[in-house]
Amino acid sequence: MKNTCSTNWKHHQLDIDIDPRARVGTLSVSQMQMIEIAKAFSYNAKIVIMDEPTSSLTEKEVNHLFTIIRKLKERGCGIVYISHKMEEIFQLCDEVTVLRDGQWIATEPLAGLTMDKIIAMMVGRSLNQRFPDKENKPGEVILEVRNLTSLRQPSIRDVSFDLHKGEILGIAGLVGAKRTDIVETLFGIREKSAGTITLHGKKINNHNANEAINHGFALVTEERRSTGIYAYLDIGFNSLISNIRNYKNKVGLLDNSRMKSDTQWVIDSMRVKTPGHRTQIGSLSGGNQQKVIIGRWLLR
Repeated sequence: MKNTCSTNWKHHQLDIDIDPRARVGTLSVSQMQMIEIAKAFSYNAKIVIMDEPTSSLTEKEVNHLFTIIRKLKERGCGIVYISHKMEEIFQLCDEVTVLRDGQWIATEPLAGLTMDKIIAMMVGRSLNQRFPDKENKPGEVILEVRNLTSLRQPSIRDVSFDLHKGEILGIAGLVGAKRTDIVETLFGIREKSAGTITLHGKKINNHNANEAINHGFALVTEERRSTGIYAYLDIGFNSLISNIRNYKNKVGLLDNSRMKSDTQWVIDSMRVKTPGHRTQIGSLSGGNQQKVIIGRWLLR
């Protein structure tokens, strides 16, 4: 009872509306982040490090987080806030340190900086060196989705859209809007209970991820660390896993030479910053992990 009362008091202090008896595994990512902050608050932490804390939060949750950060600051807590979102840096920070490729570039008071100057330090070049605007003219429809429905909770119902050749189609919505559920149903991770998927004029059914891959689909997941990589295995394994059957030689053994060559192609073409292909992917930065995942699908 005492622990529950203490937890309720700390949640009240931070205005966190979460049942202290709830199992953490049942909470959303944003709620888990709030629990971590409450934990730091309860420890009377002197320094709190926040690594991209708003990546999975709605606008309302971001504003709530900023209120909590300011409360921690008022208590004399030092905060290291890691973010690539410029608007957050200008809202919260007093001082900015810029890193590039693991090297310290500068540390300056925010008051003397502009957004363009920070970005120039981040990328290492002037912002006037940009790619020219290019008008995109999408081609014919290559994917038609009609009344896509999945009854597995959380469910989606009657989702329809067309994807054209050469088009980037955005699916927008707040956290909980079931955007991820749509792509998981398309990819066969969730069972489709109704609706049709038409690819290049032919109706298809992706009953599982393997069928989706054979139909030419690729999925870069939202939660990279938990569903996109094998964190304790090397870059080579993570680059080739979705295509491993194609590396069998004539006697049924894996062609190690070709596997090494293709892994190196991923590293070189995606500019993955790593000591080598045997490096454990979990030791790479999030951006470099994402490069390996994208390179994995480009190999197919």
